[in-house]
Amino acid sequence: MIEDIVQEKFLMAIAIKSQCQHCVKAWSKIGLVMPLSLYAQTKAPNQSPYVDEHTDKLLKALAGVMDSSVNALLVEAIDQWLSKPEIQEKTEKHRLDELD
Repeated sequence: MIEDIVQEKFLMAIAIKSQCQHCVKAWSKIGLVMPLSLYAQTKAPNQSPYVDEHTDKLLKALAGVMDSSVNALLVEAIDQWLSKPEIQEKTEKHRLDELD
């Protein structure tokens, strides 16, 4: 019982701090339901790329094989792209990391 409460508080702290959809997944994997009010606080901005049908099927198949989600694959790809030296240079040059 105490372990469940500690785990729930821990997950709630992660959800609030990270503000990402992965927290909802983590909660559901262990059988917890995130309170609706907390879910509303953690909803991240949404970017939906348009891809052709073949790419869509490929992404969904890869996500299934990797026990992941298409969103997680896209987030990883974006993170990798943002870490490229030429993108880092542009970010620093135009001070884009200081945007609110």
